[in-house]
Amino acid sequence: MKSSSVIRNTGMVFFAAFAFCLAAVLADIRPVHAAVSAYSAIEGENYDDNSSKGVSDSWENGGEIVSLGWINSGDYACYKNVVFGYGISKFTIRYSKKILANVDIRITLDKPDGKYVGDLSLSSRTGSNWTDFVTASAKMKKEISGTHDVYLKFTSIEPREQLLHIDWFKFAPSDSADLSLPPVGYTVSDKDGVKYKVLKGQKTVEIISIPTSMELWYMKNTVTLSSSAGKAVLKVTKVASNAAKNCRKLKVVYIGENVSTVEKNAFAGCTNLNTVIFMGTAAKKNVSPAAFYDIKKKAVIYIPPKTLSAVKKAFQANKKIKAKSFRYKKYAAVG
Repeated sequence: MKSSSVIRNTGMVFFAAFAFCLAAVLADIRPVHAAVSAYSAIEGENYDDNSSKGVSDSWENGGEIVSLGWINSGDYACYKNVVFGYGISKFTIRYSKKILANVDIRITLDKPDGKYVGDLSLSSRTGSNWTDFVTASAKMKKEISGTHDVYLKFTSIEPREQLLHIDWFKFAPSDSADLSLPPVGYTVSDKDGVKYKVLKGQKTVEIISIPTSMELWYMKNTVTLSSSAGKAVLKVTKVASNAAKNCRKLKVVYIGENVSTVEKNAFAGCTNLNTVIFMGTAAKKNVSPAAFYDIKKKAVIYIPPKTLSAVKKAFQANKKIKAKSFRYKKYAAVG
C-alpha cells in the first residue's frame, strides 16, 4: 500500500509540474495573423513580435480595453503581413492619454532597422490616467505598396517602464488613389483556376499561376473585378516567373494580345508544350530567354511579323534552349 501511495503521489507531482510548464508555454504563444489591411484598425495587442512586457488591460467608459502596454524607450512591436494596396498618405494611432515622457514612434518595414517610412511624436501628459485614449496622426514620409511587416519603434530621452499604451493604429490611402479599382497586390482566380495579381497603377494584372492539369490555355486579354464602387476591367499584361512552370500536361498556349512581358521560367519544364501562339504584337522586347526552357524540342512558335525578330532572338539568346529545333511561323495577329 505504501509503494502504491508513493507512486500515486509522485504521479500527481509530475502531472502538476507538467501542467504548470504547459501553461507557461501556452501563455507565451502569440497567434499567427493572416494578412491584414493597412487601412483598417490594427489592434496594438495583436502583435506578432515585440520587445516590451506585452499586453495591458484598462477600462474606458465602463468597458475593458486590451492594449499594448509596458512600453519602454527602445522597445518595438511587429505586425506581420500588412497589405498596402493603394499607397499611403497618413498614419493614425490611438494611444493612452497618459504619457510619462515625450515619445517618438518610428515606423519601419520588414525589420526593426528596415526601410523608414514615417514617424510620429507624442508629448507627455502626466496629469491624465491610463483609462482615457486619444488619437493622433502624421503624414507619411514615403509611399508603400505590397505586403510588409510593420515595426513600431518607441524612443524617449526619459526611459520609463511604462511610457504609454497603444490601443490601435492604421494607415490612410493616398489622395491620388482610385478606390474604385482593386488594390495593388490583390489576387483573384478565374473560373479556370488561373490566378492573377494586380500590378502598380491598378489597371493591369499579371498571371502568377495556372492549374497543373491544364492542357489547352487560351489566355484572357482582360479580367473583370467587382467592388462596391462597380466593376473594373484590367488588362492582362504579364506572365510572371514560374506561372506555368512544370505544367507537364500543357500542350498548347495562346499568349494574350495585351501581354508585353513573359518572365524567366514562366513555362519552364512544360515538357509537352508543343504549340505557342502569340496573339498580339505587345511582346516585342520583354520575352525572357529562359521563359520557355525545357519545353518540347520541336515546338512550333507562331509569331506575328512585327514581333518575330524580337521573340525569336529572345529564344535563341539562351543556350540552354534548343531554339534551333523550334519552328517559327508568321501569321496575322491582333494589334
